[in-house]
Amino acid sequence: MKKLTVLLFVAPAIFAASLVIYTFAIREPPPEPVRTTVGQVQAEFVRAVEGDVIEVRITDYVRLIGVRAPKGEKGRADAARRFVEETLRGRTLVLRSDHLSPARDQYRLLLAYLEAPAADNRPALDLNAELLRRGLGEVDADYEFTRRDEFQRLREKAVPASR
Repeated sequence: MKKLTVLLFVAPAIFAASLVIYTFAIREPPPEPVRTTVGQVQAEFVRAVEGDVIEVRITDYVRLIGVRAPKGEKGRADAARRFVEETLRGRTLVLRSDHLSPARDQYRLLLAYLEAPAADNRPALDLNAELLRRGLGEVDADYEFTRRDEFQRLREKAVPASR
């Protein structure tokens, strides 16, 4: 009778304990979560607008898709930096991804087309295209992007003195 009791009660308990140990200790970790096309973006909470709508301030670095601006402090590099600062100061920005480009570059910078909608008597702006139109950058050859032909035409038509 003792053997029967052991078999009926102890054996299932040992089996259950083994299953728990296997489930929590031996099993492989779950797969990584699926990431969105823009990857992970840090944001600061500003306020709750409604129960399912929040306002956030995004903190990230963005590299413009399709544009390679000159580096350094002199000439076109300084002109490009000044143009971007003066043009974007105080504006709301819209970042758009491109299905042909990776979400981030090799330095983990977010890749995006940057637009500023019309507001406060200022016209809408497509920053990527405007830099090329003004001759303040070159067409980037590092990544594929859907607007390459358009950007090459804009750069070819840019002011020759700025090349």
